[in-house]
Amino acid sequence: MRFQVCLGLLVLSVLVVQSSALRIRPIPSSSCPTPPTDPSTYRRGCGYPYTNGERCTYRCRRGYTAVPSTTVRTCTRGVWSGTTLVCVRPCRSPPFVRYTSRSGCTAPYTNGETCTYRCRPGYTQVSGNTEKTCVNGVWQGNNLVCRRGCVNPPTVPGTIRFGCSPIYTTGESCYYKCANSRNAYCKEVSGDYIRRCLSNGHWSGNNLECDCVDKVGCCRPDIVFVLDYSGSIPDSEFVKIKNFVAALVDRFQVGVLDAQIGVIRYNHAVIHEFHLNTHDNKADVLSDVSAMPTATTGGTNTAAALTYVASTMLLPGNGNRPDAPDVVIVLTDGYSSGVVGPASVLHGMGVQTFAIGVGACANSAQLTQIASCPDYIYRLPDFSALRSITAGMHDQICCHNQTATCPENYERVEVDGTAKCLRFSARDDRKNYQAASQTCRAEGARLVVIKSAALNTFIVNRIQTTYAAETWIGLDDLTAPANQYRWSDGSVLGGGDFSDWSPGQPDTIYGEKCVEIRPQFSYNWNNHRCSELKNYICEKAPGSPPCCPKPRIPLFPGDVDLATDVAESARLAPPIQCDAPAAEEEGDALSAEEEAATRG
Repeated sequence: MRFQVCLGLLVLSVLVVQSSALRIRPIPSSSCPTPPTDPSTYRRGCGYPYTNGERCTYRCRRGYTAVPSTTVRTCTRGVWSGTTLVCVRPCRSPPFVRYTSRSGCTAPYTNGETCTYRCRPGYTQVSGNTEKTCVNGVWQGNNLVCRRGCVNPPTVPGTIRFGCSPIYTTGESCYYKCANSRNAYCKEVSGDYIRRCLSNGHWSGNNLECDCVDKVGCCRPDIVFVLDYSGSIPDSEFVKIKNFVAALVDRFQVGVLDAQIGVIRYNHAVIHEFHLNTHDNKADVLSDVSAMPTATTGGTNTAAALTYVASTMLLPGNGNRPDAPDVVIVLTDGYSSGVVGPASVLHGMGVQTFAIGVGACANSAQLTQIASCPDYIYRLPDFSALRSITAGMHDQICCHNQTATCPENYERVEVDGTAKCLRFSARDDRKNYQAASQTCRAEGARLVVIKSAALNTFIVNRIQTTYAAETWIGLDDLTAPANQYRWSDGSVLGGGDFSDWSPGQPDTIYGEKCVEIRPQFSYNWNNHRCSELKNYICEKAPGSPPCCPKPRIPLFPGDVDLATDVAESARLAPPIQCDAPAAEEEGDALSAEEEAATRG
């Protein structure tokens, strides 16, 4: 009996121990917490407690659209599998924007859909976006703003456009002129140089077409021959003069874009042959030269001939071109008083004036007065020698194509077809803006004007590779009105002009009115206090090239110095008796026909 009691107590103890062990290590639970929710969705198909394997189905609420994602989540060992359903709100009809048309979108306007706006014909975009996108119920993007006008005017190759600027309103006109990025001479062939913005949004007219020739190696002077036709020249010798003119003309290309030729003869009066714009081809010029009469007569009035050239032959209406060098070739065998004044007028106009004296009676001192350069004087023993000088004269006339020179300490820079002479101040030569400007002016220069990206790039590279310091340029806001920047050449920096401002510049604080190139701002432009000491850049135009050298031609025994007078010429020349200067007679220019009638 006692044994049975003891056994029962033992069994009871084992059961108690097992029960305690179970309480310490319970069996893991398989239920899940409350499933995740989103305000744009609702849940169904599941309820508390969320046991293992239970599934919840999600749907978008009214007014929302599902973005591809999981719609069912399952309770798996206490964790909800899958991702949350994403629902977005579609957009209402896209906004109405005045003066535009809309395309690329249709109802219903789902999330991510894009509508494209365009200005209606006759209107042009001022600001805003051309696209609006539906993002979770809201149309994103600023409204397109259109106003009556045209889109950008056409870009015409071989031209430059001026006289108009964005925004191009109805009735506004843009002007075109023939030009060329390679610095060419151009003329209009066809098309319109004025284009107007029409009410339908289109530009009137047709593209301007141009014919251009490259300036490099191009010789296109306006040449006027002034030929002595006085009675002291035998008729047979004037034939040689005509042959000389023809031979020199034949060395040039003749035309509107090339050399232009004009001719006058003179004795006591001026006899007009043809103007610079009379002929646009070499054949017609040579034909008229060949047709000139050879029966010379009358006295010698070189002064009247030079006056006629300055007052008539070199007028724009008679073919003189502002961008072509002017050349006057005077050929005489004698003397005429009063040439200093008319010759000085031609020299003041920048005319290259050649003086050819033929025979012992040609006055060396007067040839010096006529010629614009000592190397432009020729003294020939006879008219047969004319044929030997055409090659040299051609080279001299085309001399203006040679490289112009820059002063000492300045370097020549050619960008965009234009040459400049620049002087960068030394590393330790730092001045305030006014002192830098005065220094440049004292050298006949100015602070540099930068109107192209090419020149700006050259200058920035030079600063970077030399002193790498702040550098004044010729741009400031020191004159009224305020906040209008003006270049040292007097021009205003306009909205459409080239500029290289640093972001946020120019600002209006601290009284900063002078412009620098600033290394700390990535070598962009910055307005700064004018009193600060900085490096600076002066610029000036290249000087005119010197006279081209010509071969020396032995004329008389021992040759004759160009400055000698008539007595010295007579001493070295063969003993020829010269007639006294013929009495000069006043008279208007005669046409070739009138001159022939007078002789006849």
